[in-house]
Amino acid sequence: MRTVSNQSRIQAEQYTGQLNLVSASAALTVNQLVTHVSNLTGDVVITLPPVAEAAGKTYAIYTVDGTGTGVDVIDNGDALYSLTEGSTPIDVSSAVAIDAAGDFLLMYSTGICWVCLGFNIA
Repeated sequence: MRTVSNQSRIQAEQYTGQLNLVSASAALTVNQLVTHVSNLTGDVVITLPPVAEAAGKTYAIYTVDGTGTGVDVIDNGDALYSLTEGSTPIDVSSAVAIDAAGDFLLMYSTGICWVCLGFNIA
């Protein structure tokens, strides 16, 4: 019989709820760090958690399939930083559209604002 240490239980609890699979609009909780979006049913809006509550955490939002419907990532009333693709700025003042298969955003909360650590937007 295998026993599980308290440390293993604590580590498992830390990862509980971090992977989030969605096909409809959703507001992320502080612990939903990885979100895979399947947008087969229409437009989807993913709302990041409040920036102050998410301080020090990184969130990955990934589009599993692209069907021409939109997947918008918005903040929770907090200011997003601008993204740049090459020399072309991408306006993220209201939402970031990631609607092609394989598009993703990697967002980090400083506790004051959201910072984009990486992205792929087709």
